[in-house]
Amino acid sequence: MFNKITGFMKKPIFIQIILLSFLWMLATGMTVLLINLVSVSGEVDDHQTASIAISIVGIIVFWILAGILTYVLTGLFRGRNKEAEK
Repeated sequence: MFNKITGFMKKPIFIQIILLSFLWMLATGMTVLLINLVSVSGEVDDHQTASIAISIVGIIVFWILAGILTYVLTGLFRGRNKEAEK
């Protein structure tokens, strides 16, 4: 049992899963942070246009980067599986 776990941790897929989970946690955390930025700027009667513009751009950038890296890492995994089948 322990050998199976240590064998799995040595594979690159383990590193990819950890990387993807941290990446999506970062994208989700930044989304929550930027939405909070807009609500706080409304509470202190600040100009919301800058906060909204920064939030829209930031959220889009983080989610696109997370999606691209997910696509790349899953493509690497699929390519490695196809080579192993040959």
